[in-house]
Amino acid sequence: MKFIKKIIFYRNIYLIFRILYYQFLLTTAGGRRAFALLKDQKIYSNSKMTRETIDRYVMFGLRIGAMFGLLNSCLTRSVILCRLYRENGIPARVAFGLTKGNGKLNGHCWLVCDENSAPSQPEAFHSTVIYPENNHKQTG
Repeated sequence: MKFIKKIIFYRNIYLIFRILYYQFLLTTAGGRRAFALLKDQKIYSNSKMTRETIDRYVMFGLRIGAMFGLLNSCLTRSVILCRLYRENGIPARVAFGLTKGNGKLNGHCWLVCDENSAPSQPEAFHSTVIYPENNHKQTG
């Protein structure tokens, strides 16, 4: 019953299916698909949803996908959020941080939204790369 109430609350079923579709692509194809989803994507200026709404839908969609064995990681979350933010006129990019400790390579990724400030780099990471590198022009 609680799950049905949540589905009623999340009225945009099409968006949830898109999130699940992106999650499926990232689960099956990994990093290559992540870059393909972000490559040459335009930022639309006709903003339809707020950050809070997008965040709420993405977190809900990722939880549903995880129940079916789909990957719910920092990469999945960051790429899907970045793509949906950009579709709704919010300039966003994904930051990838790498560190090597105890002979093991570790990484993490997160969303960078503010164009005017430098992306935060957690001190634990030795190098950080932001993608996409160049900011795309907004379209109507």
